[in-house]
Amino acid sequence: MFVPLLLSLAFSASTPALSSGPRDGALPSWKPTITWAERTASDHPRIQRGFVTVHMDYHHVEKGRVELGVVRFSAVGKARLGPLFYNPGGPGGMASEYILATAYDELYFGPPVLENYDILGLDPRGVGMSRPAKCDPDLFNG
Repeated sequence: MFVPLLLSLAFSASTPALSSGPRDGALPSWKPTITWAERTASDHPRIQRGFVTVHMDYHHVEKGRVELGVVRFSAVGKARLGPLFYNPGGPGGMASEYILATAYDELYFGPPVLENYDILGLDPRGVGMSRPAKCDPDLFNG
C-alpha cells in the first residue's frame, strides 16, 4: 500500500518541497518525483530506470533522505491504461529484478497487461537499485 501511494505522489507535477515542519502532528509536506536516467544503447527499448528521493523517517526529516531505485517497463498498446505498480514482497524483494527479467522474455505478467500498462517497480531501501540505508550501529549494539 505504501509503494503505490509513494509512487503516485511521484507523478505529481509539483516541484519537490518540504514544509517548515509538521503542524498539529501532521507529517511534513513532501512531493517526491522520479528522476529518470538517460537510456543507453544496451538498454531494452521498453525499460527506463530512475530514482526517487524520500525521507528516511517522515516523522524526523532531519535524519536525511535515501534514493530508491525505480524501473518502468512501458506499455505499447494504443489504449494505454496507466501505471501498474509491482511489489514482489519481502523482506528484501527487488521489483527491478522482475521487471528487467520481463523485458528479456521471462514473463511475470501476461501479454494484455504488458501491452496496456506501464509496469513500475520500486526497490526498497538498501536492495537492488536503491542506495544502501546507513544505520546507526549503536541501535544494534546496545
